[in-house]
Amino acid sequence: MKLLEDLRAQAAATTSVFQRQLLKEDIARLEKLQMLLVEISDGAGFKKQAMTLGWTPGDIRTFELNPELAAFIETVWQRQSDVEINSA
Repeated sequence: MKLLEDLRAQAAATTSVFQRQLLKEDIARLEKLQMLLVEISDGAGFKKQAMTLGWTPGDIRTFELNPELAAFIETVWQRQSDVEINSA
């Protein structure tokens, strides 16, 4: 995932301890999201699990990230589906 590569490069390059920590947290979430793509083969199941991936502590306030988070998750799913179709 290009986004993961970019975030890792940013984390390695930053001199800010706080920015590096935030980037590491984002990287961990995206790695979990990537693992879900491998584990779950249906779109509805993936999207449901992806919404409770720890985007906020305990996912208590994750609903506040909608509709942007839902759109992001949909895009990730669509991108994965496009890759699978093109590689078949």
